[in-house]
Amino acid sequence: MTTLKKCLGVDLGSNTVKVVEVAVDREGLKVLNAASAETNVDPAASPEERRDAIVRALRELLKKSKFSSKDAVFGLPGQKVFIRRFRLPETTPERLERIVTYEARQQIPFPIDKTDLQFEFFPIPEEKEVEVLLVAVRHDEVRDYMTLVNKTGLKPRAVGVSSFAVFNCQAALKRNVDETQERIGVHGKSAAKAAGPKGKKKAASPLAALAGLPVIGKKFAPPPEPEVEEENAQAEPAEFAFEEVHAFVNLGAAAMDLTVAQMGKVPTLKFSRSVPNAGNDISRAIMAGCDIASFLDAERIKKHQTRLMTFDFDMAVDEGSHNRDACLAASQATDRILAEVRRSLDFFISQPDGMAVDAIMLAGGQAQLPGMPEYVEEKLTIPVQVVSQVPEESGLIWRPQGEALTPYLPAVGLALQGVSLADVSVDFLPVERKITRDYPYRTTGVVAALLAGVIAIASMAGQGYTRLYQAETASLMGRKGQDQAQVMAARDVQSKHDRAADKLVRVSKAFGERDYWLNFLAQVESIKPPDVLILRIQGNHDGSVRIEGACEQQRSAADFNESLRRLLKDPTKAPELEAIDAVRGPQNPIPDVPSAFRFAIVMQTSDKYNLLRVTPTPDPRMDPRGGVRPGQPGGRQPVPPGGRGAGILF
Repeated sequence: MTTLKKCLGVDLGSNTVKVVEVAVDREGLKVLNAASAETNVDPAASPEERRDAIVRALRELLKKSKFSSKDAVFGLPGQKVFIRRFRLPETTPERLERIVTYEARQQIPFPIDKTDLQFEFFPIPEEKEVEVLLVAVRHDEVRDYMTLVNKTGLKPRAVGVSSFAVFNCQAALKRNVDETQERIGVHGKSAAKAAGPKGKKKAASPLAALAGLPVIGKKFAPPPEPEVEEENAQAEPAEFAFEEVHAFVNLGAAAMDLTVAQMGKVPTLKFSRSVPNAGNDISRAIMAGCDIASFLDAERIKKHQTRLMTFDFDMAVDEGSHNRDACLAASQATDRILAEVRRSLDFFISQPDGMAVDAIMLAGGQAQLPGMPEYVEEKLTIPVQVVSQVPEESGLIWRPQGEALTPYLPAVGLALQGVSLADVSVDFLPVERKITRDYPYRTTGVVAALLAGVIAIASMAGQGYTRLYQAETASLMGRKGQDQAQVMAARDVQSKHDRAADKLVRVSKAFGERDYWLNFLAQVESIKPPDVLILRIQGNHDGSVRIEGACEQQRSAADFNESLRRLLKDPTKAPELEAIDAVRGPQNPIPDVPSAFRFAIVMQTSDKYNLLRVTPTPDPRMDPRGGVRPGQPGGRQPVPPGGRGAGILF
């Protein structure tokens, strides 16, 4: 990102919008202006209503305040961001990038292809390791936030993270004037060196640009030391710096950002977490404790009639200026917020590189609640300090008159990222906006050149496709004439097929069910008991059937008769079972059984009548003209019982 001399830091809070303007010049790092405006919107309102209220409050604030810059850095809420910190062995930037990408796939709890991934490297020379800060956010979260940013009328230069902004501001406050001037000079030299001769900018490694560090060979190097005037000057021993561990707690309205850092000679970020428990929870507790229906009324009571109940607070003395129910409800809600702080600090201490926290630095609008620092110190037993003004030895110059620093820490940290003085510069600005930002004068030319190239390529491709189309058209016209004869022959075959199919349909209707008796015999065979022997089946022209058979047990004949009744499914055509005789002796149809039961079953199977006559089987001994063939004994075969045309004998 191109280094700016002046930039705005915009903190879009849910209840308050805060804007600061930071500038870098010969005097050093200065905060020129700071202003805030309330949104006056209920947290229970819809996202569209809250977005409109934030945009409206910001636009009115920009009109009233004297901000001279339109370049701005915005901050994503910390609770929307996924943060991990780990160490890797020192190696080449390309290998580090591959390792971090692999680690991101293992640790990020949502799909990597739907994630905007950022990471920064911080070398640890004495241990030959690199500390990696991995930050990820879902694409849809960035799109929703950019929808809000695009309505503000400002030029987004970067999109940082609110919790990192607090750390960046605290690190800038800790640096004295000389360190700040040195850091400004290092950035100026790095920018001039990157520009190269004749204003040409050298291509930098993406990881080096991401970490804000120059590259030596393929390894990251710390910022260059200031030049020594005398060649033979002896190196002075490094000044000892006590490595204090501070926890920076930014108490906002919708969320609380907690950042733990080691504030030595080089401030190092150790832990970061955002909790969705903050000032709005205190206001809701006041609503319930005081039986108030309006959230905005509860906010006014919190600001003017509420104080946290510390040990030195005597309600009897201050009863006239404080609401007792509101004080009690606010203290109980603060206890729940501090429980999250204690849980986070315990988790940090339990890490391999964790250590006890020496002090807590409070910031944010809710830190101004009366009694808040004393109450936090009593509950957590850790020294607490409210960051209300710039330290005297700090290299940061605070120009706004009558404005406390406490609520503006995130906004100042975001603005520092715009002037390239942030220790952590994670940027979630969409890629297309980064291109427009980094190449403002070349974008139009590049787009025009690309458009002209696309038009030229499309024109040449169009001419080639036109010639190809014409050749294919001529070829297809020739093949069409050849295929016309085949089409006519196919139509003739189809016509013949249709006529044959029509005849088949008519014949099928005329013949009807010619396989009726075959189907009937198959059904009879399937339901016949195994010990029943069918001797004779006679089907008559009126649809009646007579079945004669024999079996060992009469029960089998009765079962056979019942199966036939179920087969017919018509009670008016129930079959009738009658016994013929008990056959014994040599006439027994079942020779292996001493005696057998012979039966007959008569039933009506169909209402259809068959008018065909039964033709006896021709006898080869008979002469067709009548009489017996010469030399053949015998005569005509007798007509089956029932007479000619009586039925069909099976």
